[in-house]
Amino acid sequence: MFVGRWQSMSFEEVNQQAKLYKIILQNHYDDFTNYYIGEITYDDFSCKVDIAYRIEHGMFPQIDERMAYNLPQVITEVGRELMQAIDEAYQDEETDLSPYSQNVKLYKKIMQACYNQFIDNYHGDLEFEEYCCKIDIKYRIEHECFPHDDEYQMAARLMVCAINFGKEQIATLDKSIDEVMYSDMIEAAADTLWDCINEFLNTPFHQFISEEHGYASSRRFPRKFIFDDSVLSSLEPYNTDNPREVVEEAFSWLKKKRYVRIVEKGAKSKYDICELVDV
Repeated sequence: MFVGRWQSMSFEEVNQQAKLYKIILQNHYDDFTNYYIGEITYDDFSCKVDIAYRIEHGMFPQIDERMAYNLPQVITEVGRELMQAIDEAYQDEETDLSPYSQNVKLYKKIMQACYNQFIDNYHGDLEFEEYCCKIDIKYRIEHECFPHDDEYQMAARLMVCAINFGKEQIATLDKSIDEVMYSDMIEAAADTLWDCINEFLNTPFHQFISEEHGYASSRRFPRKFIFDDSVLSSLEPYNTDNPREVVEEAFSWLKKKRYVRIVEKGAKSKYDICELVDV
C-alpha cells in the first residue's frame, strides 16, 4: 500500500515533490500540445497522467520518492496513447468526439482508479456501483451537474470529488470503530469498578458500620470512594493518562444501567451517598 510510503515522507519533502511534479508535467504538456491536433487542457492531461501513474506504480506521482525518474516515462506513454487515439478517431468517421462521449469513456477510468485506491484503505464494505452513485450525487451538489455533463472540467473535478469522498468515508468509519472500542472499554472498566465497590462493601470495617446503622446501609457507600487510590489503580490500565476520567464514565455507565443509584445528595457530588444494586 502506498499510504505507508507517503507517511514516511516529511511535509517538506511532499511539498518539494509537488513542485517538481508541476515543473516536469508542465514542460512535457507544452511539448505535447505542439504536436497534438486535438484539444486537451493541462488539468485533463494531468489527470490522465496521474491515473496512468497510479496504475503503473501503485501510487500517485506527487507522493512517490522515485517520481522524477518514473514520471517522464509515464507521460510519454500517455501522450503516445492520446496521439494514437485521435489518429484512430479521425480514421473512423462514425466516432463521436463530443465532450460528453469523451467524458463517458474517461469517467470509467477515473472512477475505477480512484475506487481501487480507496478500497485498499477502507475497512468497510462499499461496492463499486454504490461508490460511483454517491460520488455522482456529491458531484451534482458541488458543481450543479453530473460528471458526464461537465464538458471540459469533469476529469479534474471528478478526481478531487472522489478523493474527498474517500477521505470522508474512511474518517467516518474510523471514528465509529473508535467509538465502539471506547464504549467496550468503558463497559469493561465499569465491571471492574463494580467489583471494587462490592469488595469495599464486604470489608470488615464496612460490615461493622452496617451492623451499627442497620441493613439499609449495607450496600451504601460515599461517592468519593470511587476516587480512592486503590480504585484508581485498578482502573488505570484503561487510561494510564487520566484514570479519574475513566472512573467518572464507568460510574455513569453503572448509573445508566441501574447497577448503582444515588440515595442521598450531598453538598458536592463527591459527598453523595450511593447504593450498589445486587445483580
